[in-house]
Amino acid sequence: MVRRYLGGVTFGIVIAVMLVVTIPGVILAQAPGDVGTPECRAVQLEAQAAVDGGGPYKNHGKMVSTAAKLVSPYVEDGTVTEECSSCIINQFARRIPIDEQEACGPDMSYVCEDPGVCPDFTRCNEGGNCGSAGGYCFTVYEGGGICARSLFCSGLTACPDGTGDCGVGETCLVDTCCTGNICYPEEALCYP
Repeated sequence: MVRRYLGGVTFGIVIAVMLVVTIPGVILAQAPGDVGTPECRAVQLEAQAAVDGGGPYKNHGKMVSTAAKLVSPYVEDGTVTEECSSCIINQFARRIPIDEQEACGPDMSYVCEDPGVCPDFTRCNEGGNCGSAGGYCFTVYEGGGICARSLFCSGLTACPDGTGDCGVGETCLVDTCCTGNICYPEEALCYP
């Protein structure tokens, strides 16, 4: 009898711990520029390119310093968080080769090189998840371009000060045919 009671208590404790561990992840929103965001991944790719193109290095510390110097301004201006910076820099510090580093954000296959301005947008990622015609390359407020489906302006949130004005899972686009900058849902991006 005691054994069953303790078994039930143990089971109850396990369930309670699982709830405490998993529910906050569901409830708490991800901060813009945090680990797991497109901004964090974009800065990581930029740091990797800087390190890759900056060698040979006199020592390991110089290589890590190259990455840190690139990432630091993005932390200072709020584009990425300290946690994102740590995700990027710690992998260099631990001597993880670039091609083996863990991504600090989502796949960037929706990035495009030639964003247009309303109404002349470049087509991108033909044959991907946006169909045979692909999507259009739009300009991101913070720089660069993303490939997305055509825009319907109604119901989209304005983002006069950039992606920080947008909700989780949204990116601020500029020079669209909508009035002003708009937050665009990342689930509508076009992947090859």
